[in-house]
Amino acid sequence: MLGALYRAGQLTAEQEAELPALDDELIQHLDEANLCYGLDLQSVAQLFTWGTPLAQSDEIIHIPIRPRALSEIAPALAAIGEKVPA
Repeated sequence: MLGALYRAGQLTAEQEAELPALDDELIQHLDEANLCYGLDLQSVAQLFTWGTPLAQSDEIIHIPIRPRALSEIAPALAAIGEKVPA
């Protein structure tokens, strides 16, 4: 929902300024988001294709990954790289 509003330019400046922090929090709590909402790495990776100011950031983000999920990482990250505008 927020991604659609961001892409449409319908967020206030304050809301847009908070969006990267919200997206980063979601990424930081990926395990809980998966448990509660069924979000997996590929779902969260879609943040970057839907639209988020975080995609334009030079800041480092940390993505907690369970080792058994490593086989999902390469395709998910490759898909992001193909869809994120430079």
